[in-house]
Amino acid sequence: IGRIPMTPAEQKLIPWLRGEGPSEADIPNREPRWLELAHAAAEAGLAGILLERAGQLGVVPPQNAQRMPREAARAVAAHNLHLTSELAHILAALQRADIPVMLLKGAGLIPTVYQQLDLRPMSDLDLLILPEHVADALGALTEIGCRSGQALIRDDFFPKYYYEVELH
Repeated sequence: IGRIPMTPAEQKLIPWLRGEGPSEADIPNREPRWLELAHAAAEAGLAGILLERAGQLGVVPPQNAQRMPREAARAVAAHNLHLTSELAHILAALQRADIPVMLLKGAGLIPTVYQQLDLRPMSDLDLLILPEHVADALGALTEIGCRSGQALIRDDFFPKYYYEVELH
């Protein structure tokens, strides 16, 4: 699978995401470089992580370079709060139908690993349901207002050969 090349600014985010954090050489020493790093973090949805890591390391970005990532982190948190609110309704419906479910990706990682809504952006909710519960799960989710999304593959492949369905 081909990879989309990272921009130089995105490459500068990598040391901030590693466990040991950035080296002295990776910490911007001028405001324009901080702004470039802040913009890359905001664009990638990782502004909250950049701010958290800077705080952990006692690194204080220039004031002008703090505004953008703070606003971006708040936007990620607000979007994730909306999704987790929707998730609560979905999980309640599945629980009423006695359908076991596993949270995947952001839905499972935010409350367990990140523990803050602004540290990891979510674009959707990924849930794993056993194949034998698919029909009941679709029924339960339809009852609370979920509707079918775009077919991800030929309709006749689900659920016999392909086990992913998009709902809104």
